[in-house]
Amino acid sequence: MEESKEIIKFVFDWSTLIACLAFFVAVHQAWISRKHNKLSVQPLIYDFMDEGDKCFTYSIRNKGHGVAKVKTFKFFWAGLEITDEELRGKVKPYIKHKDHFKITNLGSDFGMSNDEIFKLIDLTVVSDGLSDIPADRFKKIINLIVTNCRVKIKYKSLYNEEFSFETSTSAIDLNLYKEE
Repeated sequence: MEESKEIIKFVFDWSTLIACLAFFVAVHQAWISRKHNKLSVQPLIYDFMDEGDKCFTYSIRNKGHGVAKVKTFKFFWAGLEITDEELRGKVKPYIKHKDHFKITNLGSDFGMSNDEIFKLIDLTVVSDGLSDIPADRFKKIINLIVTNCRVKIKYKSLYNEEFSFETSTSAIDLNLYKEE
């Protein structure tokens, strides 16, 4: 009798240990799954420029897998925060009647789905007459924008993880845009 109690106690202790280990493995697996899910819905905003002979666009895109909940969107000029109207004012002296110049201020508190693209600056320079040299004006405007204008965005993922974006100049050879 005594021997059977020892066997039952021994088996019970092992079954308890195995049950506890199974519980800890399940909790760990749930934690890994949640961490993986957070990564699978993480937004990633990046910028890109498209420059032609007389046209230029500066855009941002959410290349991540989840929605970017944008909290703040700001333009900066030479390191100082400016409004989109002030940005227009910096470029307006070089814009002629037939030119197309559009600035988009996205404001704040909006969502940007994955693969969504927003054109922030859209410029097309057109000749305004015989004395006008659109290529020179275009170069001047692009010099101003590329060397001075920056965008800063603060955004969150669906899990409220905070991220920020700032205009990348690492891939731009700013020497190409300096005035001579």
